Amino acid sequence: LDKRSAGLIVMLNNNDEYWKGANEELKTLEQAEPVDVTTLQFFSYFHQCADDLRKYIEMINENTRPVQGVSLTPYAMRAFVRVFQLIDKYPNSSKPLRVSVTNQSYYEWLQDLERLDQHRISLFLVQHLNEVDLNSDVFFVEIHPNNVVATKQFAHDVIGLVGQLPERRSTLVIDITLNALNDSEVKGIISKALGLIESGHLNLILIQSLTKFSQLRLDKRSAGLIVMLNNNDEYWKGANEELKTLEQAEPVDVTTLQFFSYFHQCADDLRKYIEMINENTRHVYHSVMTQLDEMEVLSRKPFRLTLSSDPGACYIALNISGLIGIVNENFTLQENWMEQFLKDLLKHFIHPLCRLLKLPLTERMSIGFPLSSVNVVFDSLRITIGLESKADLDHYTDVLAYVAFVLNRIRIDRLELYTDATYRKEYFEEKVNLFSALHHLHFTPYEVIYYINTNQYRDRERARHFVERKVWIQNGTVNICHIAEIPTQFFTDKTYDESHILVRVWGTEQALCDLTYPQKRMVLSCLTGIRSPKETTTNDVYLNVEEIKIKQANLDSQHVKISATAEQIKFESFQIVDNWDKIQIYGPFPPDNINFRLNNMTISALIGDNELNLPIYVKQGSMCFPLLEMPIEDREFLFAEGPYKNNRTPIGNHMMVKKVNEEKIVIERDYICVSKPGFTVFQRFITDTTTYFEIDYWSIKDPLLARFMRLMTAVYIHKKDTNIGFGARDKRLSHFLMNIDLDRGKPFMTEATEVVYHKRDCLHKLLLHVEASMVENTYSFLQRLSNLRNCSGKSLVTYIGNPGLITAAYELLKPPSVPASLPAALPPGTGSPS
Repeated sequence: LDKRSAGLIVMLNNNDEYWKGANEELKTLEQAEPVDVTTLQFFSYFHQCADDLRKYIEMINENTRPVQGVSLTPYAMRAFVRVFQLIDKYPNSSKPLRVSVTNQSYYEWLQDLERLDQHRISLFLVQHLNEVDLNSDVFFVEIHPNNVVATKQFAHDVIGLVGQLPERRSTLVIDITLNALNDSEVKGIISKALGLIESGHLNLILIQSLTKFSQLRLDKRSAGLIVMLNNNDEYWKGANEELKTLEQAEPVDVTTLQFFSYFHQCADDLRKYIEMINENTRHVYHSVMTQLDEMEVLSRKPFRLTLSSDPGACYIALNISGLIGIVNENFTLQENWMEQFLKDLLKHFIHPLCRLLKLPLTERMSIGFPLSSVNVVFDSLRITIGLESKADLDHYTDVLAYVAFVLNRIRIDRLELYTDATYRKEYFEEKVNLFSALHHLHFTPYEVIYYINTNQYRDRERARHFVERKVWIQNGTVNICHIAEIPTQFFTDKTYDESHILVRVWGTEQALCDLTYPQKRMVLSCLTGIRSPKETTTNDVYLNVEEIKIKQANLDSQHVKISATAEQIKFESFQIVDNWDKIQIYGPFPPDNINFRLNNMTISALIGDNELNLPIYVKQGSMCFPLLEMPIEDREFLFAEGPYKNNRTPIGNHMMVKKVNEEKIVIERDYICVSKPGFTVFQRFITDTTTYFEIDYWSIKDPLLARFMRLMTAVYIHKKDTNIGFGARDKRLSHFLMNIDLDRGKPFMTEATEVVYHKRDCLHKLLLHVEASMVENTYSFLQRLSNLRNCSGKSLVTYIGNPGLITAAYELLKPPSVPASLPAALPPGTGSPS
């Protein structure tokens, strides 16, 4: 701490006549030159910490011999900036400086890097450490990313990166905000890097935001930490001295130093605290996934948990990227719509549910709190899980699973939920009341009148009688009053209790009374008594009333509904039906000749007839995720869309399946087609003349812009060669099926993505100024190629409702040598196509 100065003498002898005079003189000298009382008290305190002192010295000797500086900055982002202030002191740094940075770094920091003078640095943005340019001068990485808008989240193998670094001068900056300084991951990195550090090839800088975990989330002080490790030779000496100079020029106040010095003594408690946060986060994440699978929430496009394989994640992300494609089909919505929708979702749905269960959910704009918190970030909700009891964590699971179920089962044609604030509020309040009626802590009485189609009943009295059907819940027990069609008479009123209300779950028909309360809530949430704003009434008779049906997952245009007889009422199957409702065998796949058996949405891996009891992972490029954490629709897409013979035997080696160290099975299906700083394209072989391309502009944080860029990439290819048609897997416009082989597709895709990415700012301005007059008719993707379909026979998205916008965007993208095939339609204020 460097707060007091003193020396210590300990003298040991047998105090015989020879030594007695020296012993007495020691006491005399101490009395003649006394040490003040506060200094005695100060060191007496540390004498009680003797064991900690021994460990401290051992750690210094073992791990931190090359430490050249430990510095605090006034706030965390300043620590990142200070790294660049040091670089001028490196005598032979290349100009411009080659900087590699992962896309999941601080969003503000990425923006700062992009604004720096191009003559100062060359920026290489990467999604995965396998894509890093090892000849870079500076690397900015993190062990556990904290970028909530990323659609795929995973930990980075920093130790693996260190092992690949060449013996050349470089600086590796690691953000360890989501780690404790004394945890095994940090120690492992230092140990791996020690050889490069001592040889002078590596300057290792650890950066940590002390505002997050380092104060056990008291959130009382703001600061950043820099630890710099190198061998202090002539090359690094200037930077080491500059670090001290900068610290003196921008000092941190004494109370902040004392505050964090205190918490540094709690390093072991801090490590345990982070471990508990991570454990609770994974518990809630897996529990929500399990509930959604149990209720067969197959299509999670509108509202989905962001796929995460990071065991050190401290939050759960819920994103509405799929909803954007549904609501913003013609690209006319602005970014503030997303924020307002998510705020209403919190205000009228999530927070009321949490209040019902007495859950202390806050809205704090950070991570690592001891109580769970939620906040809006672009198209996502970041939910940080705290140290609540298991009972409270299970309640959070119920809330998140219920919210996800309700939003994913909304009828696509009921867009008022997303565009009309009043309707949205009423709809969410209805679902909260239903939740309360079917939760054992409340069992509040509940009654709702739901409406069904009246078009076939021209008689007003019959229509009035037919549309008003009731669901009522008393003491947690459900009753439904419905019209039954009986052979002996036209219609009759019938009340059904839970034993006569049937639901088909995972291929088995079950009575409502046999389901859990979470399952009952989800089943009943498929009915609503809230009329949309476009529904009108005349003489108390509802006209133009839409039929309220349960959304079926595999196609947006299909729905399942309620059917009734005199004996029972049925909620038709939630299943994805078709191929997953019966046993299918796929394989054997090279190189290990593994088969997959799909049966009622369960997946088993086999060699011959022997089932392999190993976890199954899916590898895409450099990323690897557990298969069972993917939405069921994506699992089906993995198998159903492929090059198979009639017996499901794969054609060629386009899907590789292998065992890894007898620990797991890895499926590799989508391979990298194009990988550049800012974007990646994956390719999937379908036939010799058709290919699936997944386009991921992962560096674009604005989901509206990223979706538009993906569309314009495909349009650009079609304009280059009008014989190339394409269709999108769904309205997210992320996967495109094209009638082009892999060899021809790669150069087309490379050129298109580079052009679109280069023009991203122009496309963004165009989106901001899109005019309603541009939205007319539809723009067809397929043109003459209407026979292009998925292997599974499902329809592709083949048109968009804004041809004027697409035409204007292509005018910005087209090569100068290509004459315009359509007139430019730039809106005012966006400038010329150049």
